[in-house]
Amino acid sequence: MLPCPGDPISWSPKLLSHLLLAAIGGFGVGFLSVFAGGCPFRQHIMAAEGSLSAISYLFGFLSGAVLFHKFIAPIVKALL
Repeated sequence: MLPCPGDPISWSPKLLSHLLLAAIGGFGVGFLSVFAGGCPFRQHIMAAEGSLSAISYLFGFLSGAVLFHKFIAPIVKALL
């Protein structure tokens, strides 16, 4: 399965490192969601029902996303 010439998505070390980071992040979200009592979608549903713990989970989830994109993503981008 060789990539087509000019294919924007080809197998390169940069692509492999992005896939590795995505796999690690997905595993982290899934693993930590077990401790939180459900997946982020379930937390959205529970927050809509008025669960304060789900609302605090979503606040932390969104804060973590903002912090990642503001501080950690530029570092990872520079390393890749």
